[in-house]
Amino acid sequence: MRGIRLVMIIVTFCLFVGGLRVMDTLPLKASESSSKEGANASVEQPLELEVVLKREYIDGHVGEERKKETIWSMEDFWARYDGWELVDQREGHITFRKKVDDLSPFVKKAGYFGINEGNELILFDGSDERSEVIQSFFQIDVGKLESFQSEELQKGIKIKSKDQYLSLLKKYEYFSITPTP
Repeated sequence: MRGIRLVMIIVTFCLFVGGLRVMDTLPLKASESSSKEGANASVEQPLELEVVLKREYIDGHVGEERKKETIWSMEDFWARYDGWELVDQREGHITFRKKVDDLSPFVKKAGYFGINEGNELILFDGSDERSEVIQSFFQIDVGKLESFQSEELQKGIKIKSKDQYLSLLKKYEYFSITPTP
């Protein structure tokens, strides 16, 4: 929280020094507009940013959402992204990241555990014929597996929940081949 506040202070300072006063640029009411015309002939513009939100899921998948935002108040902007980690900030662009303690929507829909030709436990996309590998974990000693376990992995085990995902990882980690130093 201290880090976000520090970044907020630095960004706000930089915006004021650069001549962009974002904090107090809410649109004027018609009555205020006429009384302030002499003192302030032009209303300052809000800050326009491209915001990128990266969600990192426990299955290794990274989801990305991009959106344009108009910022009238830096305080409101930073409050909206409380809990997100600032990753990158450039002129007109800001990227946040958040670790999500769940499976990605993609893996919930199409994820399967299986085994490849090198006897590695893999997470793969079972939604089509290509069956692309999403993530590799560790090599399994297939000689230690029961025949039904080997058959299950050859066919693929559909991932249905985070608990099942973690349980299967733990179960097959028992059969992993640990490299000798």
